[in-house]
Amino acid sequence: MIAGKRPLAVTGIALLYIGVGMVGGVYHFQEILKNGGFDRYNIWIEVSEAVAIVAGVFMLRRANWARWLAIAWIAFHVGVGALHGLRGFATHFVIFILITWGLVRKDARDWFARKPVSSF
Repeated sequence: MIAGKRPLAVTGIALLYIGVGMVGGVYHFQEILKNGGFDRYNIWIEVSEAVAIVAGVFMLRRANWARWLAIAWIAFHVGVGALHGLRGFATHFVIFILITWGLVRKDARDWFARKPVSSF
């Protein structure tokens, strides 16, 4: 790996988080508008989508805390998936394993261990 070059797994995962957060945020916001406003559940869905975007953006900026936020975010979704049955649990669990593996590999650990960059 070229010194200073972001690992492909980190880039892919970060962009995935940004994309999921944006698409999910728009989708759920449309549901909110259709249903006539926020309730106690859908506000937390929007917060969750915003957390995904924050994790993705700051992973691209080499913030070590953001990769742990990303792992915590998908771990939370494993639990949410379990509330929707075995298929939801299994799907989220497999995604959790893949994301965690991508973010704790040696190249990712080494990249996050260096000083954060000031720009993308």
